[in-house]
Amino acid sequence: MNKIFIKKIICTLGIGLMLVMTPYLWANTNDKKAVNVKINIESSHKRAVPGQVITFTVKIENKGSMMVTNLGLKCQLPEIFLLVEGKGSSKFDDKKSDISKGLVRFENLPLVDAGAKLIYKITCEPQEPGIVVFKASAFFDQHVTSICDEKIIVIRTGK
Repeated sequence: MNKIFIKKIICTLGIGLMLVMTPYLWANTNDKKAVNVKINIESSHKRAVPGQVITFTVKIENKGSMMVTNLGLKCQLPEIFLLVEGKGSSKFDDKKSDISKGLVRFENLPLVDAGAKLIYKITCEPQEPGIVVFKASAFFDQHVTSICDEKIIVIRTGK
């Protein structure tokens, strides 16, 4: 059963003039077709040596039929990686990021339309050999509850 709610805002303008606005439509969060955000991660290298630049491309797509709200991206760099640059569909959020712990955050987007595709690039360098995991999480609130899609990618550093 699909439930769509319309939130109306009624404003009084001056002498008895009334304006009715419907700024948001949103769906019941149990409706998988209406609310469907997917994330994918690609790496410029499957193997790298310390000091070699690696770029992770994170793609987020709203595959649902409804817009989503407050969409954000959080990435966890492996501890042996040094962040070089983070850029994408929204700005790098240096206030919420903690580079010393490998936490990279981007500013939330207030509204993301159905069918929208977002791209982020996180460039970094491994500092020592090892097998590492890069994790990215897309999250949004859809006016009701926090929803998340998460992916990881594993690469080998060293010879």
